Amino acid sequence: MDQERKQPTITTIKALFAKSGNKCAFPGCNAPLVDDKDIFVGHVCHINAVRKKDARHNPALSADYLRSRENLVLFCYPHHKRIDAFEQDYPPKLLREFRVNHEAGQTEYVVPDKALGEAIVDVVREDWMPDLEPVIRYLRSDLEEITHQMGMNLISGLISRILNAELNYEVMRLIKVLLPDDQIRLIEEHEHWIEYRRGAATGAIESHGGSLAHLEHNLEYNKISQARLEELRSRLEKSQ
Repeated sequence: MDQERKQPTITTIKALFAKSGNKCAFPGCNAPLVDDKDIFVGHVCHINAVRKKDARHNPALSADYLRSRENLVLFCYPHHKRIDAFEQDYPPKLLREFRVNHEAGQTEYVVPDKALGEAIVDVVREDWMPDLEPVIRYLRSDLEEITHQMGMNLISGLISRILNAELNYEVMRLIKVLLPDDQIRLIEEHEHWIEYRRGAATGAIESHGGSLAHLEHNLEYNKISQARLEELRSRLEKSQ
């Protein structure tokens, strides 16, 4: 299974732009990342990919590292295509050097909110998201029938990962129909909600020290995630 995909934070994306000089980080390229209409025309690129099938994937790297500034770089579209098509010529170490060397010679750039919202959307594309609802229904039916603790812990954990994938997808879909200021507010809201879910799921644990604790955590985590998923879908439906 691919890594649970975590979106880069707004702070991370802003920091990338701040050191970019609004230029592609590929050596010798001066292509703008944001045009004169404040439209993001570049790409937010992962140095090490999140998905197994994508360029420079490394399964040993954590989801937090994959979304960090250290693993991201801003390129124009042609150079993004080039580094992924010829990944053997552009290993991660070289791409990090491209970014560091590029940033060393740039003045600070403040990215417009409109372009920032577009850049955040650019990080997660729609085509990576499969239809997961049948999988969730199947796993939940198994969860009702299984009686041994290890199996329940495993299945409830798998459901958590699938719900996270669906949540990321629905946030991206909603962002695309919002105005720039509302895009930023949604990302910040969702980051706060993730912290709330973490605390609520931990607080639901009653069997501290036992194997049942994992199930108690996962069931609360999944209940909160499902409610958030339905809320996001409702907001998207009303906005269309």
